[in-house]
Amino acid sequence: HWSYKHNGAIALLVAIQEGREDAVLELLTRYSGVDAVTGWTVLHMAAMLGRECIVDELLKRSVDEDVATMRGETSLHVAAAKGHSGTVIKLLTSGASVDAVHKRFRWTRRRATLMSWRTWSAHQREVGTKLTTALAIAVRSRQPRVVTQLLQLGAGPNARDKKNSIPLHAAAVCNFKAVVAELLAYGADPSAANTKGSTPLYKAAGRGYKEIVAMLLRGGADVKVVESNSRITGRAAFHLASIRGYADIVVELLANGADMNAVCNNGDPSLHIAAARRRYTVVAQLLAHGANPNASNSR
Repeated sequence: HWSYKHNGAIALLVAIQEGREDAVLELLTRYSGVDAVTGWTVLHMAAMLGRECIVDELLKRSVDEDVATMRGETSLHVAAAKGHSGTVIKLLTSGASVDAVHKRFRWTRRRATLMSWRTWSAHQREVGTKLTTALAIAVRSRQPRVVTQLLQLGAGPNARDKKNSIPLHAAAVCNFKAVVAELLAYGADPSAANTKGSTPLYKAAGRGYKEIVAMLLRGGADVKVVESNSRITGRAAFHLASIRGYADIVVELLANGADMNAVCNNGDPSLHIAAARRRYTVVAQLLAHGANPNASNSR
């Protein structure tokens, strides 16, 4: 027996969680299934929980697969975040927009109705709050199967988020080798710079991810792109690797055309940067590759 107290939201949520298709459809005859405050619908909840039978039935009833919440989040976004590949395919084959984006939305405990505060908090940590696509969400949520499906079904590998980053930035930051390779294979730009001027190569070099750096370089990444929004601007990936002491990456970048004599905006070349931070292994490699130990900076 399904009690219809309050606004029906609790009963609907339980029915979806238990996969009770019959109960969901019955409740929908009396309750719209749309949370007036958040915009979350039954389709969103079914997609997030991976209830394919309910998603399928809702789509058969001509439910709008691109209906968005108050923050612009579609059912495809939540299915991608949770890795529900079957649901992702159903939504896309039904006509869901593969590159739809969601936007930032502020939340308070008072707004938790169809979706509990605890569930929302966990979901927000997973998905994030940037203007972004389902592909970027799948990358950040480490859902490689969904990444593959989205790319195969037309997701743009170079779609930009609010900070002008592409999914390859997130894959590089996550040290997600398989997804980096796949994104590059589908045409992702390894030299794409975000609003701070950071490229995927810059992100990977700064974290010591040697294999990711090598993959990006093989994919054609430009080693000379400089970051434009740090405290001391004008740093390229080579400078950042020198700062953090990643000697192997310094050597790899040198082999791919990095200029060891290029200076940051404060006038320091890499040898000065590495020496000042006591990165002795990096200093040794720079000297071995011909850096002038007597050179002065331009300050």
